[in-house]
Amino acid sequence: MGGDHEYGRGDASGDGSRSYGGGRRGYGSQPGEGENPASGADQGGADRGYGGSAPRGYGDPGQGDRGYGASGGSRGYGQDSGSDRGYGGAGGGSGDSRGYGQPSVDPQAGGHRGSSHRARGQQGPIPGEIVYGGAGVPGGTRQMPSFPDQPTRAGEDAPGGPGRRSRIEERRAARSGAEGTPEYAPGQGRSDRYGPSAIDGRGTRNGAGRRAAERAAGRPVKKTGYHRYFDYPRTGMAGWRQFVPSIKQVSSFMLAGFFLLIGLVAYEYATVQIPTAESLASTAQVTNFTYDDGSTTFATMGSKNRQTVNISQIPPVMQNAIIAAEDKTFRTNPGISYTGMIRSFINDVEGKPLQGGSTLTQQFVKNAYLTQNQTFSRKMDEIFIALKIGHTWTKDRVMQEYLNTVFFGRNSYGVEAASKAWLGKDISQITSPSDAAFLASLVNEPTNFSKGWDSTEDPATQQYWQGQLKTRWGAVLQNMQSYGLISQADYTAAAAKFPAVVTQASTTETAEQQQMQQAVKNWIDSYAAANPNSNIPSLSDIESGSGGYTIVTTFNQKYMALAKQAVQDQLLSKLNNKDWYDQNLYPALAAVDPTTGELVAFYGGTTQYNWATQGQVQPGSTFKAFTLATAFKQNISPDSYISGDSPWPKPGDTTEQQQAAGDPPVKNDDGSHGMITINTATAASVNTAFVRLSNQVTYKDVMQTINDLGINSKNAQGLADNARLTLGISAVSPARMASAYSAFADNGAQYPLIEVKEIKNSDGSTDWKPNARPTQALDPNVAETVTQTLTHVTQDKDGTAYGASDQTGLQNIAGKTGTSTMDMNTLQQKYPDIYDKTQNGYFTTAAVWFNGYTPKLEAAVAVSRWINEKGTMIQAPVDNINGSGFSFGASVSLPIWSEFMKLMQGTNSKFTGDPAFPAPNTSTMQIQNSPSASPSASASPTKSSGKGHGGPGGPSGTATPTESSSPTPSSTCTPQFLFGGCQGGGGGGGGTPTPSASGVSGSPTAIRKH
Repeated sequence: MGGDHEYGRGDASGDGSRSYGGGRRGYGSQPGEGENPASGADQGGADRGYGGSAPRGYGDPGQGDRGYGASGGSRGYGQDSGSDRGYGGAGGGSGDSRGYGQPSVDPQAGGHRGSSHRARGQQGPIPGEIVYGGAGVPGGTRQMPSFPDQPTRAGEDAPGGPGRRSRIEERRAARSGAEGTPEYAPGQGRSDRYGPSAIDGRGTRNGAGRRAAERAAGRPVKKTGYHRYFDYPRTGMAGWRQFVPSIKQVSSFMLAGFFLLIGLVAYEYATVQIPTAESLASTAQVTNFTYDDGSTTFATMGSKNRQTVNISQIPPVMQNAIIAAEDKTFRTNPGISYTGMIRSFINDVEGKPLQGGSTLTQQFVKNAYLTQNQTFSRKMDEIFIALKIGHTWTKDRVMQEYLNTVFFGRNSYGVEAASKAWLGKDISQITSPSDAAFLASLVNEPTNFSKGWDSTEDPATQQYWQGQLKTRWGAVLQNMQSYGLISQADYTAAAAKFPAVVTQASTTETAEQQQMQQAVKNWIDSYAAANPNSNIPSLSDIESGSGGYTIVTTFNQKYMALAKQAVQDQLLSKLNNKDWYDQNLYPALAAVDPTTGELVAFYGGTTQYNWATQGQVQPGSTFKAFTLATAFKQNISPDSYISGDSPWPKPGDTTEQQQAAGDPPVKNDDGSHGMITINTATAASVNTAFVRLSNQVTYKDVMQTINDLGINSKNAQGLADNARLTLGISAVSPARMASAYSAFADNGAQYPLIEVKEIKNSDGSTDWKPNARPTQALDPNVAETVTQTLTHVTQDKDGTAYGASDQTGLQNIAGKTGTSTMDMNTLQQKYPDIYDKTQNGYFTTAAVWFNGYTPKLEAAVAVSRWINEKGTMIQAPVDNINGSGFSFGASVSLPIWSEFMKLMQGTNSKFTGDPAFPAPNTSTMQIQNSPSASPSASASPTKSSGKGHGGPGGPSGTATPTESSSPTPSSTCTPQFLFGGCQGGGGGGGGTPTPSASGVSGSPTAIRKH
């Protein structure tokens, strides 16, 4: 590299700018223009030349400002007089510190900078310095004392020696592979050669580069020779910093994402298709309900009742009513609601069910999507279609398409069909704001509002939804008035009278088909409410028929037929067809598989209303099993003794009087029993014994057991933790009771009550299945102990269900009868004709039950009587069926249960067989209240010939009643199914009273068991 290079250092002469020795600011080069061959000699022409005569010349005789080695320059280095910061100058300055190089023969120069390569004045060593090459060697290199391992390079800076290459030359040589004399020792870098200065603490020459290298130690070295388009992890960064994107990277990705989003939005908007009412109608699919085999259909839904009309045929008042009810900004919005979109997005992020659009346009789009899949992609399609419709359709067309597709309930799609189905008018005749507001109100909840006028629903449900619809109807009218859509006078006239609803058209489906369909719909509705994130298709989607679903139920067609046959043979065939009172009996049966929780069969009655799954009647003493479970959980042995004295609280017993705390007294229909075991109290269904037991274990704990087994205020009525809880005065359905008892049959494990096995899409793929997992509702030993205690009911001769084994052919049966009573004041005061049928209040039985099971199948049977009085269902006593007198669980319900279980043995299914129940371990349970060895005569039991149920040293039979007014139970009582009562005048079956025509002649001869 010659002196003609712009930044040459100590090379041959040349003319380049800033060349070292030849150009401006030349540094000690060979003679040339404006340079001096010796540093410290006279020099002219070079501006700031080092060794020249210009200002700041180094070695100037006397002209350069800051001349180095000059004789008169300010800050001259090595000058002889007037020097400011002179470095090694002559004339008294030769001994100054910081002179560089060896002692000069020229006192004027103060430094030999001409021929030496970067020589720094030939001055003696500074204290602490090390001079390599010896004191007498010209051009010796000086090194600070912190680098003792610096190699000696004699003659390195000697005059005439080889010039040192610049960094650029070194890099070029490294790239070209050129060989030459190495500048540094092996492993030595440029910064390693020049250590820290002893003068000012800073590194000499390239000391700064050395320190930078030290700071970069351990960091990833940036690769050279190629370029990464995406520098990540970032080079030059160590640790976690290499994974932190730079601002440049973040900004680039945000910008790229923004343009990508714009492109996707544009593509979606351009490709999305707008549906029409015609396409919706042409591709509509029906929903099929099948038995458990998945192929046998028993009902369909979604056969569209749709009639399309033009917007000119729809009165303005109807359009305004829809606007007031659903979308007040319809005439001005772009087709979507931004607030609704934000709300829907938040729900999606939080995992909640997606909400529908809040505008009419979005609702129309949702209706047009036939799959009704609640997915984020479907929601995005809905938004883009609504936007496109808002930009391409007129508002009148949107209104027309919406009113021709929306569901109004009663299987009516579109406003024309709805007007006829609900009001019996064409839509063109709807001119009253009252009628228009009524139809508009239905759109919000068409399925539920339809229940208000559905004869398959119970009266309470009908009344509730009628009230809900009337409330919304009033709100829609108020909106119409406040939005300026009707005048105040029109509002006043419309709000004065609710529209008259016409009777729903009859269907061709049988009562059983309607019951099954209604049971499934109610179950789906309840399941969705209890499990909001289950993703089960909504009832509205199913009823609209837009999904094309196949709903596979748990109902087995053959078992359903057997349930119907059992009820027909044991009850319906024996009724008096000419007696209207008998024709108002409502028997119900529900059978549950304990190992799956599935409702495999039911009988719901002879009307559309399903008394097996919807009907709720008092379960009576079947609730006593829950008190047993609570006692056994508290380690009370079934061989413990409890007082069966009647009444409770016992007169004169201050403790029981305090425990009663205002509760009405409880009596046994068959008198007092004295001290009896829990087993005996269960077999004979002694009311007072169970009230005392439930009081001992606390009513609250009994209620907790009931709740744990799936019975709560949501599916039962009248639950209260008081003395009568164990007597079953609340109301619950047979299906729910069967589900609760299934935990006893399955050793404490309980599955939720299931009525739908699977929901399939139109292509046959599975859309949804229930997540049916069992819970250990009871400890296995507790459940087994309950089962063993309930076997006394069916196997002991004084048990209220004795004889069940003979009727079914099964030996391993456990269960409980139930007989509840009712208050007669309402009948007497409001319905005298019904009260007359009760023999003026003589018969008071509200319902009769039997709830029993084998290890494989659980079934509950309930029979009650209800009479329709001007649209209101009134409960009447179930007694005197075809003149048979009092009714009991053992005389009415047990025969139906036994017949069904016997028929199930012939099905060659998983429910056939007679396996034994597991034996519980009661040895560690505490036997409480054991009587003395010589009990009083009034408490002495008579030994039963049936299975013993006393503890060690205690009685094993039934105590003799102490009240003389009550007959003594007969040990040979055999229940006569339905009509025979109990032969011998006692026992669990109940007798047959003979009332006179004018009233009751004498006391009833039957022993009433609860």
